[in-house]
Amino acid sequence: MSTNRERSFIAQVRCDEIAMTFFGSDRIPPSPGANIISTFEAYNPVTESMEPLGSRNPPILTLYFEYIDNAYRLQILTRPYDKQYVSKNSGTTLMASPKIGGGTTLFNLLDSSNTLITLDDLSSDNATIHLQIRHAGIIKKALGTPIYKYYFHDAIGDIATFNLRIIERNALAPESVDTYN
Repeated sequence: MSTNRERSFIAQVRCDEIAMTFFGSDRIPPSPGANIISTFEAYNPVTESMEPLGSRNPPILTLYFEYIDNAYRLQILTRPYDKQYVSKNSGTTLMASPKIGGGTTLFNLLDSSNTLITLDDLSSDNATIHLQIRHAGIIKKALGTPIYKYYFHDAIGDIATFNLRIIERNALAPESVDTYN
């Protein structure tokens, strides 16, 4: 049996092989909703579809998956929301949020059959998973209008597939995020 630390890891995360970012990570000062997690895509009115944004340096969302009590707490290691957590409450989408008191959202990792898994089940450093809010729904991806940005929710949309590139196993929370930015 593995300990909590042995099941904790650091990974870069994408959704359907598309880079992930925040709604307003490039705005100073941040706009309301800037901390909402999204994909690095834009709506093309000609094709009426979402297309990946071209960039020499696309954003890399790096998370610390801390194993706690049969679930994972997801700490953000990417600026500008480093040391905050991926959170969601009953009326919100996935977003960066500071830890308030002892509470943060916990997630289960699921395989393609929606079976509960842990790091022990991921033999490769490249994995495809689904996320489920502990004791709630599977995370889905929905297109918001009129802003035409994807957001993540457990109530509406299509089940989101996340691609992990594990960069450290058996990990402790890093004291510095400089390595990941």
